[in-house]
Amino acid sequence: MNRRLPVLALGLLLLWTMPPARLAGAGARLVVPGEEPKAIERVYHVDGTDYFSAAAILEALGMTTAWQARPGKLVARRGEDFIVLAPDLRFAVSGTSSYRLDKPPRFINGEIFVTREFVERALPVLLRPDRDPR
Repeated sequence: MNRRLPVLALGLLLLWTMPPARLAGAGARLVVPGEEPKAIERVYHVDGTDYFSAAAILEALGMTTAWQARPGKLVARRGEDFIVLAPDLRFAVSGTSSYRLDKPPRFINGEIFVTREFVERALPVLLRPDRDPR
């Protein structure tokens, strides 16, 4: 019993010091030129950064998403285009292209969330039509 007490105390300390992910009051709108704005309702605020549901964003762009539990990654596809995201990995990958993210995707409430940087800077690079198809 005495050996469990330090482990329990350490676990409670780690849980207490972890930054909470709280649902932001309002969602966001994804605006794609030439299309109607799409609502993104799952937005979390963690350590001063807003995180948006990666699946909701990619699906709003017409991609299908699938979580691959064994390697722990989200794969989104549309035709021959695909994007791979993994929690805590600082790179978003699409074919032979990759984009280094300032803040990696986070796993929040069983789902991968990405920052505004992913939406505004990485997606245009990863989905550009002139991307080398190798």
